[in-house]
Amino acid sequence: ARAQEATPANLAEKAAPSRLHAMMSASESARARFVISLREPVSRDISWYRQVRNDLVTEYAGVPAAQWPLKEMGDRKDFAKPYHHYALDRLRAMQECTSPFGGLSNASLEAYVHCSDWTVGMPAGGIHYGFYWAMLQLWEQYFPPSQLLIMQMEALFSRSALSVQQELFAHLDMGHLVNASGVMPHSNAHEDDGKQRIMSCASINAMGRAYEPWNARLFEDYPRLNATLWRLPKCSLEEAAILG
Repeated sequence: ARAQEATPANLAEKAAPSRLHAMMSASESARARFVISLREPVSRDISWYRQVRNDLVTEYAGVPAAQWPLKEMGDRKDFAKPYHHYALDRLRAMQECTSPFGGLSNASLEAYVHCSDWTVGMPAGGIHYGFYWAMLQLWEQYFPPSQLLIMQMEALFSRSALSVQQELFAHLDMGHLVNASGVMPHSNAHEDDGKQRIMSCASINAMGRAYEPWNARLFEDYPRLNATLWRLPKCSLEEAAILG
């Protein structure tokens, strides 16, 4: 019998690998296989911001963001801000949180474990969701690297559907399901009413600098991954990008 589950947040939940391992028998743990798709972390952060922001635009249809009922929005109130302020406010909070561990420039597992804990007061939509290297370190404490297939989302767009299927199903020991039909998409972009189309270079570059040490450790420890595939999103120097 086979069972499958797909919850992206499990990758960033620091207790997930230990809990999952504890639930499994030795045989189940040995046979478990995981597929992890990583996206350039600044792009991932912007995508999450846009998704929540669009939900809020739909929920408060016709109401300008400046008039949204912040007291009723709970953790979502941060998404009422233009991305520039949303990003820089969280960067300041993360820099303060990681300061006992050498700051954001010192990518360490200790900093990730501490600052991925919501009880330390980190804002919603934590920047730590892009600290992939630290996440993988935690997962490999319970499951060997051979059981983790790590893929880059950007690489999938340039590959044939067949090659993706072959790698994926071989890892899952389901090679008999490979089908030569199908086409991989070239992008996951989509349109919505809540999309902030212009992002400021100040916020994009600041986020990029914050992730650089963590990305460096990721590509050093996982040389199969291709650092050249990750480029920062396009940005604007115009004031409109800050004001949203």
